[in-house]
Amino acid sequence: MPIEVERKFAVRPDTEQRLASLGGQRLGSRSLLDRYFDTVDLRLTLADLWLRSREGRWQLKSPVGAGPQASGTTRYRETASEAEILALLRPVLSAIEGGLDRLAETGHLQEFATIRTQRISYRLPQGLLVDLDLADFGHQVWTVKRSFPARCTSSCRSSARFISRNSWMPESCSRTQGVGSIGMGRWEWAVFRELSISTGSSR
Repeated sequence: MPIEVERKFAVRPDTEQRLASLGGQRLGSRSLLDRYFDTVDLRLTLADLWLRSREGRWQLKSPVGAGPQASGTTRYRETASEAEILALLRPVLSAIEGGLDRLAETGHLQEFATIRTQRISYRLPQGLLVDLDLADFGHQVWTVKRSFPARCTSSCRSSARFISRNSWMPESCSRTQGVGSIGMGRWEWAVFRELSISTGSSR
């Protein structure tokens, strides 16, 4: 399974011009509908596991390593295979019978947040991708990221270090949380604030 290395920044009025100055190529835009699921007692969220249905397709983001780096870089494994998702959830869920759709139908997994996002994508040098996200509740963020194979070569390690460095970023760029983190903080889940502080999660 690939590992995704990313950093998130606040959107400014001149963000797209700055991306162009960095050699960015606009790839297009699209609308995303994300439905996030968890157990009633928030076992997935407390384990920093982010299960969502994006346009009807299940995805899971799980942390890699000890958490966010000092630079603000985060490393997550993104899984789209239902069999692999179920395997990652088994240590957290007491019992898994059937697929993810069945778990949602029976109430073992419950939807707790729905977020619609307008996304504009860019490609930067070094094989980096950038997503500018505008959520339906007003939060804006841009994310620079790249996916690496689980066994990273020296070339991809170099790109990961490039994302982590501050020197290539415009001085005015400030880090922020992702659409998922901000959006779910709007729902009445008292545990989320404690989680965001203790884990530094940026979904």
